[in-house]
Amino acid sequence: MTREPRVEDGAYRRLFEVNPHPMWVYDLETLGFLVVNDAAVRRYGYSREEFLALTIRDIRPPEDVPALLRNVAGVGQGLDQAGLWRHRLKDGSLIDVEITSHTLEFGARRAELVLAIDVTERRRTEETVRWLQQAMEQTDDAVFLTSLDGTIAYVNPGFEKLYGYAAAEVPGQTPRMLKSGEMSADHYAALWHTLLAGRNYRATHLNRARDGRLVTVDASITALRSPTDDLLGFVAVHSDISERRRLEEQHRALEAQLVRAQRFEALGTLATGVSHDFNNLLGVVLSHAAALARRPEDAPAVSRGAEAIRLAGERGASLVRQILTFARPSERGVSVVDAWTVVAEIERLLRDILPRPISLAVSPDPGGAWVRCDHSQLHQALLNLCLNARDAMPSGGTLSLFVARTPGSRVRTYCPEAGAPDYVELRVADTGVGMDEETRGRAFEPFFTTKPTGRGSGLGLAVVYGIVTAHGGCAAVESAEGRGSTFRLFLPLSFAPPVPEPVPGPSPAAGETILLVEDEEMVLEVVGAWLRDSGYRVVTARDGEEAVAVFREAHGDIDLVVCDLGLPRLGGREVFFALRNVEPRVRFVILTGYVDVSERRDLAEAGVAGFLEKPCRVEDLLDLVARLLAGPARGA
Repeated sequence: MTREPRVEDGAYRRLFEVNPHPMWVYDLETLGFLVVNDAAVRRYGYSREEFLALTIRDIRPPEDVPALLRNVAGVGQGLDQAGLWRHRLKDGSLIDVEITSHTLEFGARRAELVLAIDVTERRRTEETVRWLQQAMEQTDDAVFLTSLDGTIAYVNPGFEKLYGYAAAEVPGQTPRMLKSGEMSADHYAALWHTLLAGRNYRATHLNRARDGRLVTVDASITALRSPTDDLLGFVAVHSDISERRRLEEQHRALEAQLVRAQRFEALGTLATGVSHDFNNLLGVVLSHAAALARRPEDAPAVSRGAEAIRLAGERGASLVRQILTFARPSERGVSVVDAWTVVAEIERLLRDILPRPISLAVSPDPGGAWVRCDHSQLHQALLNLCLNARDAMPSGGTLSLFVARTPGSRVRTYCPEAGAPDYVELRVADTGVGMDEETRGRAFEPFFTTKPTGRGSGLGLAVVYGIVTAHGGCAAVESAEGRGSTFRLFLPLSFAPPVPEPVPGPSPAAGETILLVEDEEMVLEVVGAWLRDSGYRVVTARDGEEAVAVFREAHGDIDLVVCDLGLPRLGGREVFFALRNVEPRVRFVILTGYVDVSERRDLAEAGVAGFLEKPCRVEDLLDLVARLLAGPARGA
């Protein structure tokens, strides 16, 4: 029979002292501590002497003492699993402990031996996990966990709701089940490249739900790592932004409608001044043309008259371009623009439309006031402000235009949200009736206007604000009743200067043949003469069907086609595609009054080699023709 080794009392005492968990013995009658181990001294913060002067009531928060006393009163013989309690440390903080105790005779006293295991961190972790689980279960976002190879291990109820799959059928599949076919393979390659490099990923995805619906989500994917930083898998969160995208598209469509409505409203305002100016220009042209007809032999008079007619024509063409720039979508798009050139355009226009009691003051050219913007939109914003300023001065006054570079620190005194280091300030000021504080605060609101019914929609300043903010800038207004108003537009400064337009060079001709298609007889004669005088052979057609017939007959001899868009019988667009079917390498130039932005883009992608707006300068036409003839034909 094997006998257990005999352990001396001192060894048991040693086991009590070195136990890593707090232990003590307390008197069941007085509840005072009789002995405590080193772990208790370390964890609770009391010295051994301080501990032995306390009772077990002293290490409980006061509200827990009644429960403690009931528990002590029920202590019997043997082992007691007292469960979870709160203990108070010397510094007043509370910890969670699991208590196990056993009755014993300690000397001549009935006592209780206690083992206290600190479970504070475990409880916090469990609480955190419980909160995280509740968050994942209750969030509207779709959350799912995957292994390193993308196999889905868990999906939350938000995933079921968003994509229509039952939670039980998803584990074991991969996120490829959500592919819509609307996103490129490069998109997914970039996703995995980012994740496997250990970086978090975020992008907009267009996924497909179980019922075939397309769902736009903000996808955020984060790597899951072990305590040793090993990559374990990924957690993905998909937030449904389909409705937000729909509302954003509606908002953009509404903004576009507002811009168009405001343009037409402003065009009505411009019509009077522009028609007056055109009448003056036509008067110049007609009077000089009549003088030339009376004195064709007077060479100096002919020269002077021809120059006057040319200048009047160029000024009229400039007015037409400004009106089209204002009334139509921009063909130039975003580019670096010297803000002063836009102000100079506005100045020329205002000289013709401002009533005489209003004087115009324009700051000198500061140089280097470069901004990256849509030229026509900036033109529109400034013109809107100027027309508002004009209306604010019914009895006359001064309208001032100012342009300057300014540091971002100064801009932030007007617009705290301004984040660029430097800006260009465009200022429009008037000496008119001004605004009270309430009106000034609402100045940029859509449809807000102080004008009488029928005199304005209230879109002008809202459009200005939309244009400026769309270009990363901001706007501010200062005004007081009877003291005029000052509007400041701040656009981020571009440190790259505008790219200058190429200067037309010499246009030598080598007898190439050009098919000129134009239904307006006078334009046909003038442009044909320009080309013939420069050494080209010109073949003409007066409508689209004739142009196609001529080209089919002689396309081997025709080196270039110059064609109007608005032709009878067959339009210029249809002419191009018909000619391209005959000769895929045809060089084709469109010469017309206006080409819609989208149509111009489509025609350029289809192979149209160049575009010129009527009326064009002879130098521009000859330079384009020479450059196209000097280069290879399309597809050559």
